[in-house]
Amino acid sequence: MVALSVDGKPGRYFNLKKIKKLSLILICILLVSVIPFVFGQEQTEWTFIFYLDADNNLGVYAEEDLAEMLNVGVLSNVNVVVLYDTFEGPVHAYLVQDGNLVLLDEFSLDDDEVDMGDPYTVKTFLDYVMYNYEASRYFLTIWDHGDDFRGSCRDEHTNNPEEERGFLYHSELQPILKDKDIDILAFDACIQGMIEVAYYYKDTADILIGSEDYVSYHGFPYDKILEKMEASPDISNDELAEYVADKYVGAYIKENGRGGGGYVEAFPTLSVIKLEKVDNIIASLNELTIGLVDNVKDYHGLITSARAKSIMAMPMFGWDADIDLYTFAEKIRNSVPDEEISDKANSLMETIDEAVYMNCSYQLSRMLAHGLGIFFPSSSGSINHNPWLYGEYYQNSVSFAQETEWLSFLLEYYEMK
Repeated sequence: MVALSVDGKPGRYFNLKKIKKLSLILICILLVSVIPFVFGQEQTEWTFIFYLDADNNLGVYAEEDLAEMLNVGVLSNVNVVVLYDTFEGPVHAYLVQDGNLVLLDEFSLDDDEVDMGDPYTVKTFLDYVMYNYEASRYFLTIWDHGDDFRGSCRDEHTNNPEEERGFLYHSELQPILKDKDIDILAFDACIQGMIEVAYYYKDTADILIGSEDYVSYHGFPYDKILEKMEASPDISNDELAEYVADKYVGAYIKENGRGGGGYVEAFPTLSVIKLEKVDNIIASLNELTIGLVDNVKDYHGLITSARAKSIMAMPMFGWDADIDLYTFAEKIRNSVPDEEISDKANSLMETIDEAVYMNCSYQLSRMLAHGLGIFFPSSSGSINHNPWLYGEYYQNSVSFAQETEWLSFLLEYYEMK
């Protein structure tokens, strides 16, 4: 202990150990106060990433969904970041903050006429969001038209004279997402609740949300989704995804459980697929299809009947190439006299039950929808010559068709017709 005074003469005594201790405490307090300003805001639980491709005929519905988000107001547990491309103008990135859209003009592609179907656009946006709005978990929504096993995001203005229309293929999106730690991947787009789509993303996210049928133009209830994330930030991925499915279907059905309005509003359905369980479905499906291939001549008529009874409501729009996989397995189980094949069909049904949560209207439940579709055109002519079905692309480019036994089964089945 020493005695000091301002003029160097003897004065009051000071304990240097206490002074050092107090100095350390002050430094810690300053660091805690300064770090958030230096390195950005404190990490939130969720970042909701909204990839909004309205550079087509869906512009008015994009405005509806953005309005729902803005109605939520203040969000402290969720970052909401939007990339919004319109038919009339260039792309803009926004932060949804306190009921307002805040322009993020430092984003490198802001105010450019981009192609939302270009994987570079997706990657650039995700890199920006995850660097600037880090969170414990990420919920990515792809919003636009969907085209089952091919992809989504049609862009009418690509700024590329060699490309009339942009389109984002699943085969292009999957490699980008593989290293992004996405927790929930949702497609607010038609016909994405397919085993072919789930197969693409089985190693890239925890949950896939998609419909095996059409999705309403009015889309998901984004106000309800964000309110839930804000009020219950610790909710599990499974619970949140199932909440999305329930609220989506609930937004369109009436008190009697029947849908109302136009076709899609009359038949709402949305599925939650646990991607870690997709490999189990594939293993069971392979076993069943191998058994069917070995007996396709004997059971051809039963297979044809099972397929016909598994078609969703989509044929009223001329789209009869996709069927409900669970229902197909169920019809095979109940009709084929071979006990071994019946057991394999039952095993497939069980693995689908374990992996898929689905909500739908009363009408679709009566049509035996179970939440997971698969590509099964009616004939070799359909798969090879109908340009709207993209059968050639399916056979040559879709990873599910290339890496499972399903395509071999289809070709063997068609050969017998």
